[in-house]
Amino acid sequence: MSDKSTPQIAPEPELLEAVYRTAVTPDSYDTLMARWQQHIEKAVEELGAEREQEPEGDDLIEVGGAMPHFETSFQILEALGREREHPGGSQVFATGKPKFMLDPEGRVVWFNGIAARDLKVAKGTAVSALPVGAQGAQLIENALSGLTDPQLEPRPFIVAFESGTMERSIHMLVTVMGDQPKNRTLMFDQADVRWTDQAGKVISDAFGLSASEAEITGMLVEGRDLNDIAEIRGRTVATVRTQLKSILKKTHTHSQNELLRLCTVLSAHMPANVNRRRIGAEVVRFHVLPCGRSIPYHTFGPEDGKPVVFLHGMLDGVQVTDQIQALLNEHGLRLIGPERPFFGSAEGPHVPTKHAMTAFADDLHDMIETLDLDRFVVVGHMAGAVPAHALAGRFGDRVAAIVAVAGGLPIVSADQFKVMSPRQRMVAYTARYTPSALPFILRAGIRQLDHGGAKKFMDALYVASQPDQQACARGEIFNIVSGGYRYAIAQGHRAFEIDSYHVVRDWSHLIDGTDRPIHLIHGAHDPVVRIETVRAFARRYHNRAVLHEHPEAGQLVYYAEPDFVLPIIAGLFDED
Repeated sequence: MSDKSTPQIAPEPELLEAVYRTAVTPDSYDTLMARWQQHIEKAVEELGAEREQEPEGDDLIEVGGAMPHFETSFQILEALGREREHPGGSQVFATGKPKFMLDPEGRVVWFNGIAARDLKVAKGTAVSALPVGAQGAQLIENALSGLTDPQLEPRPFIVAFESGTMERSIHMLVTVMGDQPKNRTLMFDQADVRWTDQAGKVISDAFGLSASEAEITGMLVEGRDLNDIAEIRGRTVATVRTQLKSILKKTHTHSQNELLRLCTVLSAHMPANVNRRRIGAEVVRFHVLPCGRSIPYHTFGPEDGKPVVFLHGMLDGVQVTDQIQALLNEHGLRLIGPERPFFGSAEGPHVPTKHAMTAFADDLHDMIETLDLDRFVVVGHMAGAVPAHALAGRFGDRVAAIVAVAGGLPIVSADQFKVMSPRQRMVAYTARYTPSALPFILRAGIRQLDHGGAKKFMDALYVASQPDQQACARGEIFNIVSGGYRYAIAQGHRAFEIDSYHVVRDWSHLIDGTDRPIHLIHGAHDPVVRIETVRAFARRYHNRAVLHEHPEAGQLVYYAEPDFVLPIIAGLFDED
């Protein structure tokens, strides 16, 4: 440590009250972060220029007498567990759809965060533990018994699950995955009607709906009630009810049920839905590493498409919109998206946090060699930019290019922290200067999410970016983003902890470890990694970096403007 006295955060009563209140009242998380902001920003200012000279991994700012209270509150949160306090309603629709997969032995081998929360599944859960009743269990057992029979034609069926967070049942469509009997599994996916942008355009053109009315219609089709829609759109229930009356009048329907019947028929006959199911629909596979751990990975787009290895970020996950799916097919791209360690149901190596990114790159090297990818593009989305560069360093010119979409950059100056949005800056400061306090800050945020706080979390994240707020108002994007939060915390705070550690440090050695071209696709209004920082990076690596700047997008440029992003990626395969 330097000779300069180390700044300390004193255990003042207001801070400690917020710490303990957050442990028992999830709505208090925003107050906690406001109190924490006052203390840590003052301490960072006291630290001054000497901050960059300190060794990584230690507390550069001492939490002092407050730390025992953080640890106690953390233990309270762990003891309380991950149960929701307010069951009922249709909150499952506000955070994506549950999915999970059974192997031929009837054990869960993969699940997403929503299935873990609402259906109480975990890796290894047996059929007997599923909340499906005797009849549902028998249907599943019958399907499992025929999985390995080459003469049996697998047929989809429906099973009703009793949700732990809702008063009504969740109906799951069960289909057989795998082309050969030896590798078949049962995929469970919520049975519902998916509303596409194309369906929204058709009904808007036919009846003259406004953009807001079309979005509300889509949310109704996907199962949200008026309270959900009001919360997502930041409007009163009365306003949404008035808009619904306008929709009914314009569509010549006389009730919400009649409107839903019309939209269900429309959705069922949309060509985009047929293409999504028949060409390049999502497939979940597993790569088993020599050590016995497995990497779940998703594929989208045509099986014979040009390979794109997509490494997701901290808060998004491996999902695509219908528009992205269509563009993958149009450009002949096969997106291969591995689940990163400790996200969703993915196992991770037990290595020190400092080495987690390079360890993941080693695992991916084995997977890519097994898949026999000759030449491919590596895409790092948001925080996925860090492992993307680590991976590229292992393959030389087999990597056509590295693409950072809204990607993080090495933190090489204090100014990069200052331009972040307030919520992200607080987490970044904690990870960089007081890492011992990070588990509590992350765990408290998880509690807010567990108790229906996805909208609050999202609002705090994108308070400085109107394009991102507008993107989140679109139902399909809201599902992906809020579902991504659940995906990130399915196993607790470990995934957050690893990413938070790495994205607030200078990881330039990973960039310098490969000579491959770097393409930066970035929204000019990104509130996390500011465009000025990206421009400076492009100038620094001018001999190999190209910046593609979207003037009207924010951090969610991949989801909001895929017709800008994907043609750039497709064109990289044509370069020498």
